[in-house]
Amino acid sequence: MVGLILAAEVAFWLVLAGGLTVRYLLRRRRLGGALLLGVPLIDVLLLTVTAIDLRDGGEMSAGHSLAVLYLGFTVGWGHYLVRWADGHAAHRFGGAPRPAKPPRYGAARARHEWRLWGLTLVSVLIAVAVAQLLRWYISGPEADEGMVAAQWMALRALGIHGLIALSYTLWPKRPKEGEEQAASGAAPAGDEPPEVVWRAPDAGRRSGSPGGPESFGGSPGGGTPPGVWRRSDAERGR
Repeated sequence: MVGLILAAEVAFWLVLAGGLTVRYLLRRRRLGGALLLGVPLIDVLLLTVTAIDLRDGGEMSAGHSLAVLYLGFTVGWGHYLVRWADGHAAHRFGGAPRPAKPPRYGAARARHEWRLWGLTLVSVLIAVAVAQLLRWYISGPEADEGMVAAQWMALRALGIHGLIALSYTLWPKRPKEGEEQAASGAAPAGDEPPEVVWRAPDAGRRSGSPGGPESFGGSPGGGTPPGVWRRSDAERGR
């Protein structure tokens, strides 16, 4: 069973990569989309083989429990992973904008973590339900014990992920000092602000401008061209 689970995992990524290749490199968007829709069929095949093996007297092992957990994970997280891979493939090969990165700090990061926990919740509900169906279908003490163990493993994973999400809510992650300045665009303390330049498009070009360059900005001696006002001009006038 463990070998079958590994084969299903490899098949998941191969089908995903094949669908994206057809969709973006070969420019067959409908065919690529159809291949991506076929990803859940791998989970159905794995579940069917697991149920038949146990029904025909196969010895209950950790592999059967892992198959149930794997099925729940791919159902709960599969759409998220496919969308993530599709977004990056569209950016890399289809000219689409780069996918936005998840938030890193504060309440936005906490909300993101709770959304991910929601995916884990769906995964656990699927795994627990499938394990219960297998208990009723197989009706054996050994299978019953193994499926109960799988259910508890799924619930523990949900609890651990919930604690991680809760930690981002109670103790939100905050950017470091340098990152705060970069995000706000503020200049570091002690740095001089850049010299302000204000330019009038038509100043100095009109033949009737009285007073020459110094009447509209400009510096004596021609150091600053007409139509340009610099902070240094104001400082010289103090």
